[in-house]
Amino acid sequence: MQKSKFRIFNIIKILMGLVLALTPFVLFPVCDGLMKGMPMKCYYSGIFMTVAGAVIVLFSVIGLFVNKKWYSYLSNTVVIVEGALSYLVPHQVIKIGNKAKLGWECGMCNAAKMGERIMTCQTKTVPATNIIIPIIIVLGIVGIIYSFLRNEG
Repeated sequence: MQKSKFRIFNIIKILMGLVLALTPFVLFPVCDGLMKGMPMKCYYSGIFMTVAGAVIVLFSVIGLFVNKKWYSYLSNTVVIVEGALSYLVPHQVIKIGNKAKLGWECGMCNAAKMGERIMTCQTKTVPATNIIIPIIIVLGIVGIIYSFLRNEG
């Protein structure tokens, strides 16, 4: 019975990782278009969140086949870290990139509307990820607690 609960838990993490990976470009797309001939910083944040979601999916899929306590700790820690980074990087709490030196940086547009243009990253992507990311982090925390309470090695 415990293995089936653990399997279902991994499947939920896979689904949430997929939702995170698909959010910035499919479900709730970031801004489209260019600013001064280059993609906007929300585009690079979208790439970051897509990769983070893919990493969550990868570790959770492996977790379906590796039923070891140490791997459960590892995969759930990765889920928590990727979830936290998926929030902190687009909100520029942790800065990645440097527009002046590298020509790109992660972040979201500064306003929901610039002139006549509505910035979809602020009106769609950010609200969606602000719901998805806490769920992912809670799943990782619950996974660590569940791993701690399991008796098998």
